[in-house]
Amino acid sequence: MRRLLGLLLLLTATAWATPRTEVIPLQYRTAGDLLPTLQSVLGGEGKVNVYGNQLIVNAEPAKLTEIKNLLTQLDTQPRRLLITLATRAGSSGASQDYSAGGNVRSPQVRIIEDSTDRHEDGAQRVQVTEGYPAFIRFGEDVPVTTYQTSPYGQSSAQTDYRRLERGFQVTARLSGNLVHLDINSVDDRAAAHHPGTLQTQGAATRISGPLGQWLDLGGFRQQIEGDQRGLTRYYSTEGRDDRQLSIRADLID
Repeated sequence: MRRLLGLLLLLTATAWATPRTEVIPLQYRTAGDLLPTLQSVLGGEGKVNVYGNQLIVNAEPAKLTEIKNLLTQLDTQPRRLLITLATRAGSSGASQDYSAGGNVRSPQVRIIEDSTDRHEDGAQRVQVTEGYPAFIRFGEDVPVTTYQTSPYGQSSAQTDYRRLERGFQVTARLSGNLVHLDINSVDDRAAAHHPGTLQTQGAATRISGPLGQWLDLGGFRQQIEGDQRGLTRYYSTEGRDDRQLSIRADLID
């Protein structure tokens, strides 16, 4: 009798430890978003796949229970946040000198100047849903002055404005009182060595910090020095552009 009871207990324990597969539907979060977290929790103790917005988990019952308990914390209704981006920019030491010279053989000479001198403090705000990207866009109008010389030696200047677009794509995710921000930036700038043209720069980063607290995105400094001499034109530029960026996330609901 004891041997039979022991055998039954062994079979029961073996059956309980045998991996099984369950399909777990999600209500709020996407399966793709949760997949990396669940894979990390399972490690080598099971497998998880995505089918539509369902998770297919194969693991021992104890591990399945752990996964289900975790999903009750993760599969919650996304919250809304207010993202604020503050920028401070300034330029210093800027000096420019333009003059025409040389042996003019062309019937028309064009000298193009592209310069800015702005000092600004500002903030951009956008409401986002947790886990979904939002774009913060801001820009400035940059004067582009074209100098022309006629065949008779008369010179004229015309100034037009070109739009420089700058902005950030932000995706926010919450973990308790911490916010995790995935940030991709786009920055159009006037080219230092090619007046009248634009340069586009981009960067991606991830930062984390408490809700409601300013997080420093750092800054960038562009040192500009140019010197170009040609048959009919000469220009030189010097300057420095400093920009400091900070971002903050606040819960709306």
